[in-house]
Amino acid sequence: MTDLFDYSAYSFSVFAMPLLFFGALNMALGVATVIRERGSRVSLTFFAMTGAAALWLLSFAAIYSSDDQALAFDWIRVEHIGLVSIPAMVFLFALMVTAQLRTKRVFAIGAVAASACFYAVFIFTDTMLSGVRHYYWGYYPTSGPLIVLFLVYFGGLLGASEHMLRTAWKTTQSPTNRRRLKTIWLALVISYLASGDFLPTFGVGVYPVGYLFIGAFVLLAARAIWRDRLVDITPALAASQIVRTMDDGVLLFDRDGVVRVANEAVIEMLGTTMAALVGAPVAEVDARWFRGSLAPIIREGSIDRAEIAYSRGDGQQGTMQVTASKIADRGVDWLATACIVHDITERQAAEQALRASETLYRTLVETSPDAVIFSEPGGRILMANGRAAEIIGVGSPDELRGISAMDLVEAGDRERLAASFAQTDGLLVARDIEYTLVRRDGTRFPAEVSASRVLGPDGEFRAVIAVARDITKRRRAEETIRHLAFHDALTGVANRPVLMDRLTQNLAQARRDGSVVALLFLDLDGFKQVNDLQGHAAGDRLLQRVASELGKMLREGDTLARVGGDEFVLALPGLSRPDDAATVAERVLRTLAPEVLSDGAGAPVAASVGIAAFPQDAPDAESLLRSADVAMYEAKRHGGNTFRRFVDARSSDGARAAG
Repeated sequence: MTDLFDYSAYSFSVFAMPLLFFGALNMALGVATVIRERGSRVSLTFFAMTGAAALWLLSFAAIYSSDDQALAFDWIRVEHIGLVSIPAMVFLFALMVTAQLRTKRVFAIGAVAASACFYAVFIFTDTMLSGVRHYYWGYYPTSGPLIVLFLVYFGGLLGASEHMLRTAWKTTQSPTNRRRLKTIWLALVISYLASGDFLPTFGVGVYPVGYLFIGAFVLLAARAIWRDRLVDITPALAASQIVRTMDDGVLLFDRDGVVRVANEAVIEMLGTTMAALVGAPVAEVDARWFRGSLAPIIREGSIDRAEIAYSRGDGQQGTMQVTASKIADRGVDWLATACIVHDITERQAAEQALRASETLYRTLVETSPDAVIFSEPGGRILMANGRAAEIIGVGSPDELRGISAMDLVEAGDRERLAASFAQTDGLLVARDIEYTLVRRDGTRFPAEVSASRVLGPDGEFRAVIAVARDITKRRRAEETIRHLAFHDALTGVANRPVLMDRLTQNLAQARRDGSVVALLFLDLDGFKQVNDLQGHAAGDRLLQRVASELGKMLREGDTLARVGGDEFVLALPGLSRPDDAATVAERVLRTLAPEVLSDGAGAPVAASVGIAAFPQDAPDAESLLRSADVAMYEAKRHGGNTFRRFVDARSSDGARAAG
């Protein structure tokens, strides 16, 4: 093998320059996407795809610049590493963005293995790579008799990738995912045109311009990832800790019916593993554990409670109670369905056993995790278990004996409970009905109550047995999940979807009353140094402090949102004129002055603020945010710790911002 780095063996080639440019662009976009997406799996597959394309393009730049045929042939061997990797990497990327890697893992492994085999054939035989030919633009590989086999493989994988993307685009229920998949699909179709680069290998002297189509594909795919991101529907750290310690099971399905979150309680309940459950579609979950009864609940999206049968991992049968609720973006876009599940198999067995044996009845009652109260038809308590004494807040069950059970129910719910007794003559009076109960110290808490009549030997109504379950933790967990759907987990301020929703409403109101809506885009200068010198915990505390200080400045109707790592946005509706925003920006800079933010941070920290106003600077929410972002970068260009107002590029030399 010749010395690839003997620079005397190369000469300048104008035909190599586009390849160098687009190869470097591919690599830069791949690296930038990995950084922006924080090393997510889809960004890593995107990087692998762009890396393969970059190796292909950069190697051809070296081939075109080679003065020696042997040197060109050595670079062709290097170039073929990228060439044979491209179809497999595109296929892996398509599997990742369509969330099908789990079900098509075997095909992914096969694609990678096939690419490796093709490369071995290229290197060790001349059946696919027979030599090199010199064209006016430089040396180029010539194909052997089996190149058609590789072209079939190449086209087959690209076709399969296109089919997966198009199918996912047509079937997904998420508008954001539909837009992202459509853009990536279009980019892949455009990249097909790069197959014209194979013509010179068959002796057709057509200058290869496939780098243009590969560049277009990567640019469109990167734009789709950067514009729409790839946010998993998963709880943040605080929510995950709450959900993980819940006694009830938690299942979170996305709009397409795929399990995105599951806690340890439901894993133990079903006798399975996290890997087997998370990522599985509802049809698979139903077939394996729920006999087809869970899918209708997910499709309905909001069910107070339902009892369904399920199969445990060891084959035993059980019954669980499911409460389903939608998670929506301010009631507009249905994002996911959260299911809280509670195993009631033991409770159902306990209710049956109570009627069969007095001894067993007392044993089960005393060991029940739920409160059990036995009272006369008039309500006077005859007996209660230890759990009842615990949740009511008394020292022992004896302290409840003799008082009225209705005294434990909030006044507003007593009439509703009494009506349940009046409306039915059967044994079961109420099953898992939510009431507000009252502790002896007067505090209230939510509970699910089941009540049944108890008949004597003569068939007469002799007593009432009530089973109550404190659902305070479950209610808090549900509220936490809903809160994190609309707020930044670290700072507690609004997230980007909420900002855009409120901003759209602000602009609609401004169009009606002729007012001005201003947007302040804020970025912290020196924040990276805080993370590097003091650690991410110090950076988190700084972000929380900034959010707190900015929150104190909000008027009623204003919105504060965190839209990036150290980026915040203030939406100020109802202004009389755009200049009013400059007053707020000055106040922000005083509040977040370097001497304030850098106190104890170990690095100088300041704020750069960009201002854009509607309708002067942008006609809609997305463009208003972009305009404010442009102005913020202009403020950073002027040294930071200042603000700049957006100036339309059509009114000056380029996109600039004015102070």
